[in-house]
Amino acid sequence: LIQADLLSRTEFLPPAEKLIICANLPYIPEDEILPKTVSEYEPDAALFAGDAGLDLILRLINQATSIPNYKEKYLYLEIGINQDLRLKSYLCDLVIRNFRFIKDLQGINRVLEISIKLCS
Repeated sequence: LIQADLLSRTEFLPPAEKLIICANLPYIPEDEILPKTVSEYEPDAALFAGDAGLDLILRLINQATSIPNYKEKYLYLEIGINQDLRLKSYLCDLVIRNFRFIKDLQGINRVLEISIKLCS
C-alpha cells in the first residue's frame, strides 16, 4: 500500500512504455448546492475541488505531464458540467494538443481523454 498525494510518489510506478491513468477526482465547485441525497452521504473532500471544481484535476494533469520515462501517457478524467471549455483553454496553454472530450449518455462532455506521446 502506497499513500501519496495524487502522483507525488512516482518512484513506485512500474517501468513500462505506456502509462494509463484513470481518475474520478472531486470536480464540484465549492459554492454548488447539492441535493441532500448526495450531501448527507458523501464527505465534502470526495465532492468539492476549489472555486471552479478543477483544483485536483489541474494538479493531476500537471503531475502526469511531468512524469519522465514513459513514451506514451494517457489520462482519462471524469469532469463536471461546463468544465470542458476551461480545460480546453488550460490544455492549449500547456501546448497539449492531443485531447478530446467523451460525452455521457445525456450528451454532456463527461470524460477528458489526454494522450501524450514523446517523439522518438
